[in-house]
Amino acid sequence: MDITEALADLRADIEEPTAERWTDTQLTKKIITSKRFYGQKIADINEDYFFTVRASPADIVAGIAEVALPADFRKLKFPEILDGSTWKELDKIRPPEKYKYASSGFPLAYYLQGNYLKLVPTPNTSKSSVIREHYIKQLNSTDLTDFPEAYHDMVVLRTILMCKALADDNIKELSVMLKTMEDAFEDDVFNRILKSKTVNNEDIGE
Repeated sequence: MDITEALADLRADIEEPTAERWTDTQLTKKIITSKRFYGQKIADINEDYFFTVRASPADIVAGIAEVALPADFRKLKFPEILDGSTWKELDKIRPPEKYKYASSGFPLAYYLQGNYLKLVPTPNTSKSSVIREHYIKQLNSTDLTDFPEAYHDMVVLRTILMCKALADDNIKELSVMLKTMEDAFEDDVFNRILKSKTVNNEDIGE
């Protein structure tokens, strides 16, 4: 289910096929809010569900210590640098510890600063495609493609409840239905994690 299909399902269930009380933009934001709500529930059980590795390794530039983190970055596991033909994990240090290293040379360590990886020492040679981060990604704010399809209906149902509650509709029956789905969802996620130390989108989404 993509965001257009989710929006169509939502409009059918709130009996507003075309924009009256709710614009498409408003409803889309509510769908994404629901997606992130359940995304956080998955992360609370096992954040490695959203684990990924930078698809295209980053370049390093002589004299520049900063490497921009991926756009969907949320939490770093560890970065690696390509040394010849071998990927090597960089040591994590605190900023004051950078003075223990040479001012420039082949990077051996790193620390985080804002949206950047700070390499230590500062590279003295430019190289292409030599930095890759292993990290937990942030869910996007535009669609459902990064969320397991098996749980899309639950995202829509939660959004229906949000809309009906704001419209002062009776939501008791829907609330019971959603609670049943959420209980099954949490059991499903937890049981899958027991079968696999690291759970990826393909594992859970099937």
